[in-house]
Amino acid sequence: MKIFIINLKESFRRRQCIEYQCRRYNLDYEFTEAVNGHSLSSEEIVQHTRTINYATRPGEIGCALSHIYIYRLICERGLEQALILEDDAKITPEAIPLIQQIALRNDPNRPLLTLLTTCNQYLKKPIHVLDKTHSLHRVIDAAMTHGYVINRAAARNMAAALYPVWMVADKFSLFQDYSLCQVRAVVPPVILHSIHAGQSNIASTPKPTATRLAIWQNLKHHMPWRVKCKHSLWRLLVRPFLSIVKHR
Repeated sequence: MKIFIINLKESFRRRQCIEYQCRRYNLDYEFTEAVNGHSLSSEEIVQHTRTINYATRPGEIGCALSHIYIYRLICERGLEQALILEDDAKITPEAIPLIQQIALRNDPNRPLLTLLTTCNQYLKKPIHVLDKTHSLHRVIDAAMTHGYVINRAAARNMAAALYPVWMVADKFSLFQDYSLCQVRAVVPPVILHSIHAGQSNIASTPKPTATRLAIWQNLKHHMPWRVKCKHSLWRLLVRPFLSIVKHR
């Protein structure tokens, strides 16, 4: 499986660390230069974002643009799927055979995104048992974008729907509400954070502020009716009957 690694040009140590891991496991990897949101001019930010935009920080805008760029690459090259890593990812030995399994289980007709990282909430009942200790689960809530597999159908949807930028790159529950992709996760996770993850060079997750909450309410107000209905029906008629595992 093709691997795209998002890396800021000046983050040389991070590049060395993730490249060492990829070479160790003999992986097919390619670096893509991250968009540094702090280097974008005011005009460029206006050009690449929508008026109502939840990605309020430069780092969040850069992160979103970096991932959208890879979604477009996947489509342009006709790749069936790809693994996207950020340069602070730590690849565990268990990840290698599981990545191969995920590749074999791809359905090109369904938009699928598979997290290899920790998720906050997932369905207790697995979709697939992958080996003696790992299984694939439907995700209810998750964040962080340092390691996931995405197929071309999902990449096409995400590239079209998320540009110009109006949302942070890891709002996976919202992406499911919009039917952009079905999000699954390998449990327990097999992509962790390396020692370089203490301070992200691409984006950080800020605490909610009054401004961000106001933007979120504005986005909810402008959501298409089908998205609102889907979310409401799911919360009222489906979620109460599901067995959900929560990690916080």
